[in-house]
Amino acid sequence: MERIIKLSLPKYKATFDCTENLKHQPYCICYQYDVCENGCGPYNFATEKAHQLIQDVFEDVYFWDTQKLKLRKVGRFPRGLSFYGELSGIETFQKEGVVYLSMEKKNTLLSKRNKAIQELPKKPLILDLFDSEKRMYSSSVINELIERKTTFFINEFYTPEAGNTLILFDDSLIEKIKQSAYENGIDFLEVETIDDLKPW
Repeated sequence: MERIIKLSLPKYKATFDCTENLKHQPYCICYQYDVCENGCGPYNFATEKAHQLIQDVFEDVYFWDTQKLKLRKVGRFPRGLSFYGELSGIETFQKEGVVYLSMEKKNTLLSKRNKAIQELPKKPLILDLFDSEKRMYSSSVINELIERKTTFFINEFYTPEAGNTLILFDDSLIEKIKQSAYENGIDFLEVETIDDLKPW
């Protein structure tokens, strides 16, 4: 048996700098296959049915490289944040970030040569999206992305339950997930917390 599982955001691992400040509380989905009668089985979007469900639910997924400030089209999702659907707003964020970093670098060189530096514009929000040292996303930037109706999800990893887990903010996706699950012979299970799952 294969199943897609909806659960609340696990609390034992901090993904956001201040989850309480998120204007829209996220939910998670994970995938389990070869499930036995006791509810045990490996977790991951690793089967053909899982790949089909992902294709049905998400259109044109682009992974956001926080280091290079680049969008990269992907079929299977690496850990981190990915955008899907309409990308025009994201491309604008990307250009703003690249221009800002270029100006910042130029100012550093001018300063070393004792030359006048340029006044920098307001720091683009996309540059504060992810804190690589703390390994956390900025709740305020996430809120801004949601307000601008940007569609995205975060791929996180939990163990020993859930495995690769998608953190979602769009409630309307659940109906698409249920429909795809039904069409592909996948069970749909909703649990309260990650503790309701069996470890693997």
